Amino acid sequence: MSTILIQLTPERIPDKLVIVHLRVIVEGLVFERVFEADPDLRYRFTWDRRNAYNQKVYGIVTANGESLLSSSRPLSPNST
Repeated sequence: MSTILIQLTPERIPDKLVIVHLRVIVEGLVFERVFEADPDLRYRFTWDRRNAYNQKVYGIVTANGESLLSSSRPLSPNST
């Protein structure tokens, strides 16, 4: 297993910040999470070191990631 601690928000966040979206891409796999915005928000990402074909991956691997900070709540599936 490989683990990385990701800092998503600083100690102080704007009042209008509501949602934090996180996407991590590693070895062809895409992991997405949505969080309620909180100060000093961190996420521990753990990866089983397998690629998109479920093959074991050895050595140093590069992971790409992005976070999106949103000031509006996502629409619920039932809203019109």
